[in-house]
Amino acid sequence: MLTRDKDSCKRALSESLTDAFTIIETDISRGKFDLGSVSHIIHAATPAISSGFVSGDIMRASLDGAKNLISSLPEASMPPVFINLSSGAVY
Repeated sequence: MLTRDKDSCKRALSESLTDAFTIIETDISRGKFDLGSVSHIIHAATPAISSGFVSGDIMRASLDGAKNLISSLPEASMPPVFINLSSGAVY
């Protein structure tokens, strides 16, 4: 699981996290990185504050983040499931 704030993620998801999840603190909008082997990607990394739209943070997190996730995937015969979630602020 990739997150911008590892401690906050652990607190918010404490009842749902199992050993099947590895939490990695990073900002996916800043570039390509090693994802390793994954079966599912859920991209839900959009700031939920309206000031982010003015500064471009929402578009950066949503668009650049999705592009970086896709370009970071290793080539495989079966690509992972990719689900993109977003707030209405992006639209």
